[in-house]
Amino acid sequence: MNKPSIERLVSLPAGAVRAFSEIEPFRARNVFAASDPPGGQLGSGGGTAHLLASAWRKAAEQEGASRSFSSWISSSQKLLVHGSGESRRLPAYAALGKPLTPIPSLRGIPGQRPDQVLLDLQLQTYEPLFWYAPIASRVMVTCGDVILRVNRWIPEYPDADVLIFGLASSHEEARHHGVILCPADEPGKMACFVQKPTQERLEELEKKHKVFTHLTPAYGLNMGCIALKGMFSITQYGDVLPCPYIHTSIGNVFKEPLKDIIKRGMKIKYFGEYVDTCLIAEDRAFIKKYVEGRIYNKLLPVPCSEVFTGEDITVKPFNEAL
Repeated sequence: MNKPSIERLVSLPAGAVRAFSEIEPFRARNVFAASDPPGGQLGSGGGTAHLLASAWRKAAEQEGASRSFSSWISSSQKLLVHGSGESRRLPAYAALGKPLTPIPSLRGIPGQRPDQVLLDLQLQTYEPLFWYAPIASRVMVTCGDVILRVNRWIPEYPDADVLIFGLASSHEEARHHGVILCPADEPGKMACFVQKPTQERLEELEKKHKVFTHLTPAYGLNMGCIALKGMFSITQYGDVLPCPYIHTSIGNVFKEPLKDIIKRGMKIKYFGEYVDTCLIAEDRAFIKKYVEGRIYNKLLPVPCSEVFTGEDITVKPFNEAL
């Protein structure tokens, strides 16, 4: 099977775009980069249109001839990766943009590089999805701050003008994100798309619909925030972070067993108890007290003993609250 020609387009912060060919000479040969116009982000729809228009103008400039947009868009498949926002959760990499965030080697994934970034792993997943798309499919719009792996045979795509890939999700997870609702008896057909619905509204909709989103899954468990309970991060120096965006270390795997570190972290109520919101993205009280008050302006990661105190002890473990 011949692989279709795919043009890769990525949106990055303005500074990263200006220096893209200098800091990423290898990737710059195969990826077109542009940023949202100055003065604010355009959102997903506006960002998609702007990225396509920028790539079209650049192609016309390189060819030295006028070319219609319809001719350009039909000449090859266009894979868009959105990542122009500057990360507030990973400030060290904000200037580069989320797609250029360095990623350590992951077990079980072939074709990795020592200097790989998030974009490399994303393209490994996104491009095969595009290869099997109907020949008429021209544009694939993707998210630049997640890693998705397809560990099963790709099903036959339906003949549709717009096709959406989503992850099955519970209403507890989905209520903070854009939600795809499909009829329970026809999960392959979208009924509607709802942006950040209330939990009550989702609970009602879930009676007749399947719920899908791009959110990190909680593996079928109703555990609320999955920091430490469902995921954690280990830095190259061995520090264990309860969440990649909460820069506090609950221990170091080079100094003690991981099980002891997890046990210590679960004694902190924000990670050991059921929390129904994303601490680092939506809990303003948590951000102000712990992140701004005890983590900012310090050498990272900050030991958890300097961030949490005796008043933060877990009282009711999350599994007892289910």
